[in-house]
Amino acid sequence: MTPVDRSAAGASIVAAGRRALALALLALGACGGGEDAPPAAPQEPAPEEAPAEPAPAEPAPGPEQPALPRSEAEVVELHEGETEDGARFWLGRYVVRGDAPVERPEAELQLLDEAGEIVGRLRAQAASARLAPGEAAPVVFESPRPPAHVRVAARAIDPTPPSSVAREVFALEARDVEVREGTARGALANATEHVGHPIFAWLEGWKGERLVAFGRGFPTRERLGPGEATELELSARWVLEPPERWVVHGQTRVAGPLTTAE
Repeated sequence: MTPVDRSAAGASIVAAGRRALALALLALGACGGGEDAPPAAPQEPAPEEAPAEPAPAEPAPGPEQPALPRSEAEVVELHEGETEDGARFWLGRYVVRGDAPVERPEAELQLLDEAGEIVGRLRAQAASARLAPGEAAPVVFESPRPPAHVRVAARAIDPTPPSSVAREVFALEARDVEVREGTARGALANATEHVGHPIFAWLEGWKGERLVAFGRGFPTRERLGPGEATELELSARWVLEPPERWVVHGQTRVAGPLTTAE
């Protein structure tokens, strides 16, 4: 008979028992831990998501706003001449090209050298106090001793429409005007129902379709009521060549907001 080692057999039995016990405990854990297992920690309920706020509705498109009228202007037909006392001048016409009138039309003349650099500037106001779209008025630049230059360029300065508080401008009637040797004499009459102030006038000389002479001045009276007239004497200072015909213009402004004589 082969002798049996009892101590080794006992150790083997104990080890097998421990493994069986461990497997049993694992099985109980998988099944919920049994009645003696500690209760599972309570789970916090998941917070409910707040309903999303609706996106603000886009405002309904309003009616399209009409484009604001724009004032545009230019200086055309510019010619150089010399006055009787030796001053140099440039006579042209200020023309409104935009779709809005121009208040107090003003222009600038630039004197340029060979490189195109500006060597001098002259500014002047057109004869008319206000010009409607498509209208034109003489403008003249004068300098007794202009700097040396090779050419000139003229432009309108910031043409703007009348403001809401600008006084209305209306024309005066030229009456019994006679022009001799470049001097016009006659009268200007206020044919409106408003009092006008101040009074200003200018003289244009034309040869065909060309403006060839110009003069301006102020009549003897500064204020005219409805139906009143003032004497007029104007001389053409700026003459490019002898005109074939002469035209006298007069203007005034309403003395107040639609002021009417009593």
